[in-house]
Amino acid sequence: MARREVAQQQFPHLGVACHLCGLPIDYSLPGGHPLSYELDEIIPVSRGGSPTDPANVAPAHRCCNQWRGDRSMARVAAIRDAARSAYGPWRSPQAFCEASRAVAARDKGM
Repeated sequence: MARREVAQQQFPHLGVACHLCGLPIDYSLPGGHPLSYELDEIIPVSRGGSPTDPANVAPAHRCCNQWRGDRSMARVAAIRDAARSAYGPWRSPQAFCEASRAVAARDKGM
């Protein structure tokens, strides 16, 4: 089994929440579903991060991972905090992404 597959299989057994929005992940959803589980790189591969290093991966919803793209975790945290301040707590990953998109569009300097 490849190292990436080993890393990917560790989180469903632990039931770890999405590291981006903080909400639970339904690990039974099929791949490709907006709320399905994806393995996200803390330091994106496009910025030199390893896709197989267990210390560089974390679970995310597909929609949250797509929203993040290759943003740094510092930028994600700043946008997430501003979105929470502006819109309050989110009840779904989609609401997190909508609030975060709105904040990022409003303040392109983040």
